[in-house]
Amino acid sequence: MPNARSLLNRVARLEEARVPKRSRIARAFGSFDAFEEQVRQEVEAGALDRIDMLGETGDGGVLRCLRQWEEDGLI
Repeated sequence: MPNARSLLNRVARLEEARVPKRSRIARAFGSFDAFEEQVRQEVEAGALDRIDMLGETGDGGVLRCLRQWEEDGLI
């Protein structure tokens, strides 16, 4: 029979495995919202194309795809 310490260690590992991993974007920028703010600033400065990054209505484009991928755990 396993002792209490080994059972506690196993439970700790199982609980740690449940915690969702942060995306690469969240690790690099602190959060996806911070990344989005940076992208929007770069769009306003003319460094990035508005339609490509934000879509025609301002809520689509590459940024929306990246957010969806992050929510789905794909990045």
